[in-house]
Amino acid sequence: AMPVTSADGDLTAWINSFYMGQEAGWLSKIMVYDIWAGEVYELASSEQSPSELWHSLAWSPDGTQLAFTAELNGERTIWMIERNID
Repeated sequence: AMPVTSADGDLTAWINSFYMGQEAGWLSKIMVYDIWAGEVYELASSEQSPSELWHSLAWSPDGTQLAFTAELNGERTIWMIERNID
């Protein structure tokens, strides 16, 4: 997924997805770069739901949440996650 920047410009988020093999499936992680701290954080990981592929990130207008889609067995679900970085 392409990186997306929060409305205030403070955070940039992207998804790293790795294919771990046929048995393990996909591992997806939402990563966030905080421009003021100069650090990268892992905001979420699909470790609890192997084989689920995450993509299509978008910030909420107020920048407090990230929306993303998760795909499992051809079905897509939209999820929201709190930013949790201050």
